[in-house]
Amino acid sequence: MGRLINRCEARGVTVAVVWIQCDLDTMHEYITFRSAARDSWKLQNWDTYAAGVDPELRPVVPHLVVDNRLGAAISLTDQVRPGLRHGVPVRQGILLYGPPAAGKDTITTALTELDEPVRAIHPV
Repeated sequence: MGRLINRCEARGVTVAVVWIQCDLDTMHEYITFRSAARDSWKLQNWDTYAAGVDPELRPVVPHLVVDNRLGAAISLTDQVRPGLRHGVPVRQGILLYGPPAAGKDTITTALTELDEPVRAIHPV
């Protein structure tokens, strides 16, 4: 992560890292709901798949945490807006980082709905 940020900054691109917090139950529900072919193995082998996911993993670089668990009290857009304005410098891009099915696509949608939409978003 640090190497990627350094490479971007060497090219004049400021990157903001957003960690999407999610739990396994929520990930399972998201994967089931999106019905993507790429998820069929995950759903058929959920225990094996879930054993390889560490939902507590966090980036070792400065980052904004967004809670995308079911029942989160604050909407994604409302979580992202103040963090990007006051805590995470965003000039050209945002790197969304989180386990598979944590909600990177959902966060991308929320970022495009901000008063000043973010246009350079890369889910990892």
